[in-house]
Amino acid sequence: MVPCLPLLGARDGGTVIEPRNTADLDVSVIVNIAIKTLEGSSSSELLHIVLTGGSSGMAFNSQLGDIAAALPASVWNRVHLWWGDERFVPRHSEQRNDYRVREILGHYFAADRVHQVKHSDECPSVNHAAYLYCRELAKYGSPSPRFTLVMLGMGHDGHIASLFPWSPQLHAIEVCVPVADSPKPPPERVTMTFPTLNNSDKTVIFAAGVSKQNALNRVLADSGSVDETPARGILARELEILT
Repeated sequence: MVPCLPLLGARDGGTVIEPRNTADLDVSVIVNIAIKTLEGSSSSELLHIVLTGGSSGMAFNSQLGDIAAALPASVWNRVHLWWGDERFVPRHSEQRNDYRVREILGHYFAADRVHQVKHSDECPSVNHAAYLYCRELAKYGSPSPRFTLVMLGMGHDGHIASLFPWSPQLHAIEVCVPVADSPKPPPERVTMTFPTLNNSDKTVIFAAGVSKQNALNRVLADSGSVDETPARGILARELEILT
């Protein structure tokens, strides 16, 4: 695994977008970041992107077909999509972070480049789903690929992916782990861990809304606890916090 530079938000020189007076982010901002990041990549490397859920994440995901159309085929055909966390529910559940991704991408969908966590219809347990996702990630790196872009939504409690305050998953060293008792429904999930999420060239955290301001203040404070505010555990060569 390539080591990450210890950079977090404004404390160490990361980029923080000034707050906008909106409850949700303008999805075009996120789309433009993704397109510029992908277009600026090397002409030969695979481009591994981590997607997220939440209102902003799902709004971005709904634009994936347009993003694919906007990119040259030579770029899009190197893009691999992953999910930082996924709910262990049936395939067609609206609770899935990958909900309708096949329909959204249309003919741009490629099963070998859209890496979905197994759903509860096809996998006997959330533990096995996490194991299989670890194996899938390991096909592209040891123990996982280096990500070109990681996108994360931050909750009002400061959680990212399915890494919640005071949860044992915050200290996991595996590539990804199961969650059996999430404080937010549904209870069973698969989540990437900090070592995996932090293996990234660029990370964008979505933190829009008044309800997230206290958590954002804790993220940017000079001192604090990852147990209390998990988003403090995100490190990146380049970090943008969109508010």
